[in-house]
Amino acid sequence: MSHLQTSVSVDRPLLQAAVSRHLHTLCDDIGSRFIGSAGNHRAAAHILETFRSSSLNTRTLSIEC
Repeated sequence: MSHLQTSVSVDRPLLQAAVSRHLHTLCDDIGSRFIGSAGNHRAAAHILETFRSSSLNTRTLSIEC
């Protein structure tokens, strides 16, 4: 079995800044949240939009609480 390896050049300061922004949004702007709460829905929407705006293939699962 062969393994596919890819090489990706990452601008570490840029990546760190992006991660910091998203953690700030999730932790400070949206804040603590319980599963199914309004804050949880805002966090999920933020994460989904972040992935989609990065041209990543996304899908969501609907789980009843």
